[in-house]
Amino acid sequence: MGYEADFARAIAQEMGLKVVFNNMAFAGLIPAVQSGRDQIAMSGLEDTPVREKIVSLVDDLVAHNGFVIKTADKAKFTTFNDLCGQAVGDVIGSVSVTVVNDESATCKSLGKPAIIQKEFPDAGTTLTALESGQVVAQMETFPGAPYEQQQSHDALTAVPVTTGYSANFVTGEAILPSNTQLINATQIALQHLVDDGQYKTILSRYGISLQQDGATQIIVNWQTHGFTG
Repeated sequence: MGYEADFARAIAQEMGLKVVFNNMAFAGLIPAVQSGRDQIAMSGLEDTPVREKIVSLVDDLVAHNGFVIKTADKAKFTTFNDLCGQAVGDVIGSVSVTVVNDESATCKSLGKPAIIQKEFPDAGTTLTALESGQVVAQMETFPGAPYEQQQSHDALTAVPVTTGYSANFVTGEAILPSNTQLINATQIALQHLVDDGQYKTILSRYGISLQQDGATQIIVNWQTHGFTG
């Protein structure tokens, strides 16, 4: 489910192929590509210099960090500093872990208690922890956070983080660098989706702003090839 699953289906259609989904914990995505179990990994994977040493990222979206809280708590938690001393959930192996560590250090520099970080295997489990009260906030990138708010019928509220570690970054599909044929084909397919409007249609389906989050040119390893945030 979601915009990336729709991207995957559209990319496969452009190639004349059928996509086969293998759902797994976030931390297992890149190892699955490394082992050859999967050819492409997609799940809001941030393009970082460290990841580019392992896989190539065909980048398709500009993302933003943020968190999700219960709407009943939105007056209490409007910025990251409000989460100092609170239990916050994030996904093992995701950029959110680093974000929370970075913001927790900021809390301590302000003389406030550190954020209590609780890690979970995937976004669904983290969301359940929020709903059950194990944590007061779930770390989630945009556009995923607004989608969760939409799906909850506004019982949850998405709060953007506009400063700090990776406030803006790019995400994409991870492919083995040696698989140049698939990298090129994926880049070409995605660019065609952008050019013919299918890309915009998919983003609109999930309430994602083309102007704020979309890409006009599909770039491989964008993080080290010109992305300025």
